[in-house]
Amino acid sequence: MPYTPDGSKPYYLRLRISLLEGNGRRYKGIYRTVDALSTNTLEDLHDEIFDLFDRFDDHLWEFQIGGKHPYSKEARRFLSEETLKTEKELGFFRGKVLRADKTTLAHLKLVPHQHFFYIFDFGDEWIHKIGVSSYQEVKDPYPDEFVLVKSVGEAPSQYPDFEDEDEDEE
Repeated sequence: MPYTPDGSKPYYLRLRISLLEGNGRRYKGIYRTVDALSTNTLEDLHDEIFDLFDRFDDHLWEFQIGGKHPYSKEARRFLSEETLKTEKELGFFRGKVLRADKTTLAHLKLVPHQHFFYIFDFGDEWIHKIGVSSYQEVKDPYPDEFVLVKSVGEAPSQYPDFEDEDEDEE
């Protein structure tokens, strides 16, 4: 029988984070499966994805929850503090948004088979689909915040065109 959290203690959400597109290219078969502790914030999840996909240069980012596709109008948006500040300054601010650093995974009440999106770098638009596979019971009294379960496919370089130019110069 699958584990179902009762809210009395932290639990893991098994998440499959798939890279859909970025830098003008579409991708298939590149994903990371992690167990994410329910007490983590969306900002913590951003940091983990940043590392899992070998990113090195930070950019603006957001999570979108409740839409069928990225940029869906019905999605709730969860922004980094910097993204929120920049959107307000540039007049791009749209709809109700929430702070990613104040929102935990448990607060979202995510359920198995639900998915949401993570968009990193609005210029190159690295779009990830995150699917909730299951809940996992936390048995360790001092659990890790994230546990990598599976890694499939090599993450493309954050700036592949620049690396190609560097190789041409040598």
